[in-house]
Amino acid sequence: MSHDSSHQTNTPWYKIPLVWLMIGIPVSSVVLGLSLVVIAVMNADDVVADDWYKQGRSINRDLDSEAMAQRFGLAVNFELKDDATEAQLTAKTPIAWPEHLQLALRHPTFAKEDKVVVLSHQGDGLYAGKAAHYGGYDTIATITPDDNYWRLQHRVSLSAGKATVKAQETR
Repeated sequence: MSHDSSHQTNTPWYKIPLVWLMIGIPVSSVVLGLSLVVIAVMNADDVVADDWYKQGRSINRDLDSEAMAQRFGLAVNFELKDDATEAQLTAKTPIAWPEHLQLALRHPTFAKEDKVVVLSHQGDGLYAGKAAHYGGYDTIATITPDDNYWRLQHRVSLSAGKATVKAQETR
């Protein structure tokens, strides 16, 4: 059997669909892979703390601090203003007012949104400090004195710029 070469047409390679399929699959894989790398780099997770083991072991101390706040019947009402942060500490039992309180506002998922404000005692349980410009979303508010003898922590909404953190009842 002989082939008649006069019936074959020489089609250029770029007009053959199978060639474009063979080129398109690897090229699209490279483009999508690079896109995923860019997304991963731009939205990287926060790094795990180096002392994660020590932090895990300190949970008992934290619970003791919260139990101490409950024994004293502590509560803090705080307000985030444009020019300052104010807080009113109240206690059901008489305590010595700490000179400073640390107010930590921690975003539940983004560490770069965290704010820490040191509040100075103004007298009669009233505290004031620098402005803490914080978005109007839910946050975990933690209040501790200088010596970390007690601790108040609660998830609060700052949509109005005000919140109250009370000692939690043990269950």
